[in-house]
Order: sequence, then C-alpha cells, then structure tokens
Amino acid sequence: MLPGKTALKNINYSIELEPENSLFVRHKGLIFYKQNKLSDAAREFIKATKLDPNDAMAYFLLASINGINGQNELALKKTNKALELNNGKNKQLDTQIKALISTLKGNI
Repeated sequence: MLPGKTALKNINYSIELEPENSLFVRHKGLIFYKQNKLSDAAREFIKATKLDPNDAMAYFLLASINGINGQNELALKKTNKALELNNGKNKQLDTQIKALISTLKGNI
C-alpha cells in the first residue's frame, strides 16, 4: 500500500464534507509533501492560502517547496508573509520560519 493512501482517502472525505476548511486542505498538502509529490503539495498549500489568507503555516510550507525547487526569491517572499502572519503566535513556527529565511538569504 502506498504510504499515506489511507490518510489521503480520509482527508479527501473530510474535504468533501467541508470543502472550505483550509486546515483539511493544508493537511492534504502535507500528505503529498511526505510522499515527495511536491507539485501536488504546493497546489494544496496555495488552495489553503486562498481559503484562509491568514494561514501562516500554509505560507511557510509553500515557501519550503519554493526553496527546494530553487525559487529562493519567491520562497523568501512567502516566508516573510508567514512571519508577518504568525507574528509570534506560534514560537516553534517562528523559529522554523526564521531558520528558512536565513537559509534562503544564504542561497540568493
């Protein structure tokens, strides 16, 4: 069985029930991310940011994919957006965002 197949089935069912739930959409993106299906993951993270423009985690995850794909300037914009939205609410996320920003600045 493909890793995450059951999780993907369950999250798709959840999205069917609540298609506007950005958290479900973001979790679908995480499943794809863990399967290394980065373009599918990015698509879901973009959907999540459209459903909830204040979802700092979705912007951070999207920035991570942009960075992996060598789109460092775009990734930096997304990380800055994530940092602005998070605004210290989640200390662990702040730490992760700042670490990614540092890495991206070193690659530009």
